[in-house]
Amino acid sequence: MNIILNLKNFFFDQIKIPKNFFKNNENINFVDVGASNFKNLMFYSKYRFINLILFEPDTRAIESYLSKKNNLNLKIFDKGLWSKKEKKLFYQYLNQASSSFYKPNLKKLSQYNLGLKPYELKGTSFVEVESLDRIYKTKDVDFIKLDTEGADYEILLGAKKNLKNCLGLMIETQFFERYLNSKSFSEIEIFLRKNGYEIFIINIEKWSQHELYNINTNIKNVWADTLFFLSIENLIERLKKSNNKIFLIKKMIFLMMTYRLHDSSIRYLENIKKNKLISQNDFLEINKFIKMNIKSNSIIIISDLFRLSICIIFLPVILIYKRKYLELLKHFIEKNINNIKRLISFNLQNKSIFRSSGTDIH
Repeated sequence: MNIILNLKNFFFDQIKIPKNFFKNNENINFVDVGASNFKNLMFYSKYRFINLILFEPDTRAIESYLSKKNNLNLKIFDKGLWSKKEKKLFYQYLNQASSSFYKPNLKKLSQYNLGLKPYELKGTSFVEVESLDRIYKTKDVDFIKLDTEGADYEILLGAKKNLKNCLGLMIETQFFERYLNSKSFSEIEIFLRKNGYEIFIINIEKWSQHELYNINTNIKNVWADTLFFLSIENLIERLKKSNNKIFLIKKMIFLMMTYRLHDSSIRYLENIKKNKLISQNDFLEINKFIKMNIKSNSIIIISDLFRLSICIIFLPVILIYKRKYLELLKHFIEKNINNIKRLISFNLQNKSIFRSSGTDIH
């Protein structure tokens, strides 16, 4: 496990945190619902102040976590979340990550080249579901990640109390009804906007609908990882009522920095100062934290080229870890290409407006 984490630290950037930025008794509670892979755990496991709370009703995914539980600040619930307590039928599909409380919309899904194989039913079971508000009612949930194949809206309905304290959410939202009777991107966005949240990033996945396409083809949008954070106006109001303003500010800025929202983090901090909700010393400390995590463009390009070179040098690893190696190699080829494209676009266009220039989010 330590070897894996060390490799993770080398190949992927981590957040630099000043010593004693968070006190020993200060923790960020990160809820991951539908935690079907280990990707986010690898990122957050480095930070002692993050409590990871996982909800996953699929036993195939739970088994992969049990061996890692003792190495992480991790609590696992082998149940699903919903708007209320009950037992629901859970559909296990061939593609474990596609398993859901909903049946797939086969008529719509058949229109894509991906095909219906991932949605081949492997089994069903009745599982216990509960609302997040009933399970987590004594501690604040700071961030919620939902990847629940259509159940996101029902889970949000059961988390209304926690949304009053939550700072951000990452939700897999869909642009058409992939699962029968599930809610769309627009319905989730409206619900969260009414609760004080704004969209910051939309990382879209596209699926081809025919074999005839080329590099100029605009492939249809299907779903997206959508990142929401509490709006600055709502954060200001929450801070005015808070008994521990500085801890709340640090949590918010740290979470925003994990998604590389450098400019937004500084803007939030400056607004907080303008409203006289932070001391000058605390402002300088947090401002320093933000700036120490904003690398120069040249360092980013050189670092990623070096990482790509290391991948190529260790090409023989492909014989042992073929799939993982190819994923890593592909990631750094794409990242280096995007670095050059972004650098050129930043130098040629209006410095205040960018189109389709974001980076991937975890």
